[in-house]
Amino acid sequence: MGAVFQGEVDALLSRARELGDAPQPCTALVEWLRAIITHASTYRGLSRALMAAPADESSGLARCSRPMREAGEVLLTRAQRSGAVRPDVDIRDLMQLTNGIALAAEESPDDPELADRLLTLTLTGLKAGR
Repeated sequence: MGAVFQGEVDALLSRARELGDAPQPCTALVEWLRAIITHASTYRGLSRALMAAPADESSGLARCSRPMREAGEVLLTRAQRSGAVRPDVDIRDLMQLTNGIALAAEESPDDPELADRLLTLTLTGLKAGR
């Protein structure tokens, strides 16, 4: 499955690099997380596979997952340094949450707003001072 969506992963990595200098680090992180959810919704079953990928480091998905975590870490660190995101948020947890949101949205096709509502709910818990 890794080869099937490698081009999409490359596009997400490229988008993360573009967002790396965005003036609002938290907005950049959120934009990238939304892009991941949109990407995952393109391939039915991808969210479930990505959630399991870190457990099998030899899989093609894990090889795609590592650079995604690294790209996300850059965006997350910027948002944390700006004070917009709590310092105890870990990129692995955030990626699992993002994939979980995509999976929930995939399982509820009759609710097109679900992913955005769940991401908003998740982000409320990420903000510093809450």
